[in-house]
Amino acid sequence: MDVYLYNFQKRRNSTGRPSIPASPTVTAKLKDGCSIAKPVLEISSTITGLNSLSHTNYAYIPDFERYYFITDWVLTGTIGVAYLVSDPLASFRPDILTQQLYVLRASANYDGFIRDTKYPVKAAYPSIGTIYDMRANPLQPAAQSYGCFVIGVVGKGTTFGSVDYYAMSYLVFIQLMNKLFNLTTQWADGGSDLADGLKKAITDPMQYLVSCMWYPYSVNDFVDRNLVSAVTGITVGYDTIALGVTAYKFNTMLNIEFTNLISCQTPRHPLEASRGNYVNYEPFARYYVSFYPFCSLIELDSTLLSATTDFVYTVDLRTGKGILSICPDHTGDTWADWRPLRPFRVIEAQVGVDIPVAVIQTAKPASVGEYIQNTAVAAATEFGSPAAILKKAYSSLVQGVGNLIGSSDEELQQYYNEIGETPLNAGDLGKVASAGAAMKSTCEMFGAQSTISFNNRMPFMFWGEFFTTAGVDLSDHGRPLMQKVALSTLNGGFVLCENPHIAIPAAYASEVTAIENALATGVYLE
Repeated sequence: MDVYLYNFQKRRNSTGRPSIPASPTVTAKLKDGCSIAKPVLEISSTITGLNSLSHTNYAYIPDFERYYFITDWVLTGTIGVAYLVSDPLASFRPDILTQQLYVLRASANYDGFIRDTKYPVKAAYPSIGTIYDMRANPLQPAAQSYGCFVIGVVGKGTTFGSVDYYAMSYLVFIQLMNKLFNLTTQWADGGSDLADGLKKAITDPMQYLVSCMWYPYSVNDFVDRNLVSAVTGITVGYDTIALGVTAYKFNTMLNIEFTNLISCQTPRHPLEASRGNYVNYEPFARYYVSFYPFCSLIELDSTLLSATTDFVYTVDLRTGKGILSICPDHTGDTWADWRPLRPFRVIEAQVGVDIPVAVIQTAKPASVGEYIQNTAVAAATEFGSPAAILKKAYSSLVQGVGNLIGSSDEELQQYYNEIGETPLNAGDLGKVASAGAAMKSTCEMFGAQSTISFNNRMPFMFWGEFFTTAGVDLSDHGRPLMQKVALSTLNGGFVLCENPHIAIPAAYASEVTAIENALATGVYLE
């Protein structure tokens, strides 16, 4: 029979085979009583020379349609005896490539989203580097005088409920405070029948301020979004304060909030192109965000991140509460309809800085006697001594009696000179009443003093820390595929299959078993 002999180098778990030349190398005799899977050939050494035969290690027998490894040559006189064993991977290569099998790993095709645990992560921290997305904190004021104040005021003519909300710059806020704390002038338009001091003791305008918050925004931010309208006066209780400068009133109670968006490209692992997308996940990558005042440092779940990471945060300007949603995407094109999409982390924080406000609280006397006592003490404080009060009271009595009996002004003046005090007038009575009321008044603070420092100096930071793995051998170990595919679609290279079962009609059972074992431990499609 015709036999093709080769000196051919190949891996035992490879489907590679040599090409068939135009004519056979030798004509051999099949030794009696041998199998097709393991034939023994007798070749006359005088045909090609024993020296040439000893260098051949591979054979193809057309009559058997199989390729063979030559395991040994034995010389018997002038006859060379070759011991062969079937190479089923080469012999049945076309049939193997048509098999539909579940492929665990392949060197030419892979799914980059499947984590490859074959190569452990090195312990160096971090072994490749850190990629930052750092930018100015949008909630950080440029200076401590920057920002604005939002106050809630109870007043007549409110458009929604009993509270109106105003926004004003730092300088306008100071102007308002000066107005409210000024005792020497009338604080409200239109004047008053009461003395300024008495009115402040009885109806302090500060009691109508129900909230006062500082925000790291500019008033122009609200103007640009048409949330406010310009005003030059603020209604406080029943009166209006003329500021002389421009403040802004919120147009509605339903939209006193401020929404912003920070959209970032999620940092990618430097080895993504060569290893696959899985290196962007733990344990090969870790992601962090720092965004004051919502969080100082938190770690994000890498499996929930996508190509972009969005930070949507809304601040309620009435309470100062902020909500940050971290999500892979968002809806809406403008601030009016920005909404987080599939948020995987939601954080609350106090963004507004609560500014405490003082209110003068006047307690009513428990009895007429207490009221008289308060007034007497106040009068003594006002006029110096009880004796002075009695003289003024006596002069007032003399004045009343003198007017009744028709005394002249000269006679009344003579009485006053003898007593040593002039009668009490309306102004004196107002001062005593004010002082008496103020004796039972206290300054009560509401609101807690917060701080701006948490919003200061800390930039917004979103970053990834990336790690490398132990040495990689993709050509001999492949990458995860985890799919059932035809082996012919894998473009060659290393292939590892799970639980392979094949059907090749022309192969013997031992050859099928050998092929299945090779596929289960890894073969090279060549």
